[in-house]
Amino acid sequence: SLEPAFKPWALGIPAGIALRTVGKGYLPPKAFVVATVLTTLVLMVGWRFGYATYAEPKEFKRRGNTKGNPLEFLDMIFGLIKRW
Repeated sequence: SLEPAFKPWALGIPAGIALRTVGKGYLPPKAFVVATVLTTLVLMVGWRFGYATYAEPKEFKRRGNTKGNPLEFLDMIFGLIKRW
């Protein structure tokens, strides 16, 4: 599904244009907005979709035993902190 890739893109476009408007002091031209929207759509959503579809990393596959409790998680975190 492409939905997880569209959410950050859909939030990032207005935020980026708003930041640019505040920084420059004026709204960008329509051509700039269209080019930005299309470029970020292809780059951001395209690579995520391709990676999830073709690379099939281990993170996207279901593991057999995913059960755990919060205390095991905290034990792991504190163990990592002690190593520092």
